[in-house]
Amino acid sequence: MPSKVIVWFVCLFAGFALVYALFVFRKTKNNTFTLNLACDISTLILSDSMLNNLGGLSQHSQLAFSFLGGGSDDIYRFIKNNHISCNTLVICVGINDYRRRINSLDYISKIINEIKSHSIILVGLFPISQQREKIMRVSNDILKKHNKLLISFYCQIPKISFYDPFENGFFLEDKQNTNFFSPDGLHLNSNGLNKIRSDLIQIIGDK
Repeated sequence: MPSKVIVWFVCLFAGFALVYALFVFRKTKNNTFTLNLACDISTLILSDSMLNNLGGLSQHSQLAFSFLGGGSDDIYRFIKNNHISCNTLVICVGINDYRRRINSLDYISKIINEIKSHSIILVGLFPISQQREKIMRVSNDILKKHNKLLISFYCQIPKISFYDPFENGFFLEDKQNTNFFSPDGLHLNSNGLNKIRSDLIQIIGDK
């Protein structure tokens, strides 16, 4: 009996090791392959998990890359390793940077300088639930200040627009508007995705 248990644990460990290896290979592959995206790409979305599965921003061609658990450094490396050009670039990143102690402002500046785009929409940090504030050890007040810092840095550049979720209904009465968020208190639900989609379409149409 003990030998069977040992064999079972060995097989289980090997299975986890294989899944992890495939994940690392896929992540590395996605960060190093070469793309040639010409300007017939209307809208390109580069985001962490916040805008995962967001579509329908453009009546023409659209591409979206979500870096689940990733930060601004991952997006920058992706752009450095690829030849990317588009009409409108949407960037939504930052909440994982706090957890990983990464300087978002530095990498966002590098992203803006690196990519060829007629217009850029920076999506600021979204509010998190009170429980998430405790888990992540970051308050919504700090996230709001981060967004204001982004505005002061980049909104003087004509081709850049800034979308602040705190000022667009995702934050009500000094707390997260739960109508737009999943039970984990961090990610958007279908209502939240529909709202951000509608708001971004309006910004794109006004540019």
